[in-house]
Amino acid sequence: MRSVFLASVLLILLTSCRAAATEAPLPTSVPPTPTTTPLPPTPTVTPLPPTATTPPTGITGTVAYTGPLKGAILILALDHLPLPDQPPAPAAITTFDDISGQFRWDLPAGTYYIIAFLTIDRAPEGPAQANEPLVQCEPILLGANETVNVEVILTDEDVGGSEKACVKTD
Repeated sequence: MRSVFLASVLLILLTSCRAAATEAPLPTSVPPTPTTTPLPPTPTVTPLPPTATTPPTGITGTVAYTGPLKGAILILALDHLPLPDQPPAPAAITTFDDISGQFRWDLPAGTYYIIAFLTIDRAPEGPAQANEPLVQCEPILLGANETVNVEVILTDEDVGGSEKACVKTD
């Protein structure tokens, strides 16, 4: 019985074993058929040359008082001188709570008049008092894309006002 059983198991195993079925190959994709109209060429991007930056137009510089007085400085640029009974209309103005400072004004091309004065023991506000040093620079002609560098020095000799050449030539 045991041999019959063993033979039956072998027979079942043998009949259930068959060759593995081979799978049919998957269809491969076929490249597209060329059309009769050729495709347009791919455009190439040509980089633009860097844009040159134009230098700013303006006035830059320093202002300082040399002397024993204490105070603050007011400096302004006018595009025209006011009449005697008119207050100035500054195109640019900078104040310093000390006796020196650096400034930069971006201004359009034109002619400018720079006025600076030391305010003694008071806030840097105008107008200048009779006992305060005041400098008016000679007219400055500012061209397009040009920066003019100025140096304004106030001294005790400038009390009552004086005109000076302020443009710095390096």
